[in-house]
Amino acid sequence: ETELATIKAYLKGSFTMALQTNAALSLTSALDEVYGLGYHYYQRYSKEIDQVSPEDFQLLARTYLDPQKSAIVVTRSGNGENR
Repeated sequence: ETELATIKAYLKGSFTMALQTNAALSLTSALDEVYGLGYHYYQRYSKEIDQVSPEDFQLLARTYLDPQKSAIVVTRSGNGENR
């Protein structure tokens, strides 16, 4: 619950901050219209984020995150040592 609440707050806050200019709002409204969400979707965004439940999140994770299809990536510094 706490982690989901943190994610919701981040999404809503960053979305609101991204719409601070008329240009950003215009672009977002135009793209939302193209995507079929409607030009006024930005007005519903926060409410829809609030409606996501922990069960919704779990279903999403089970649907799209398959441990059998994951990859492990190991990185190291590129300074030439230990090659």
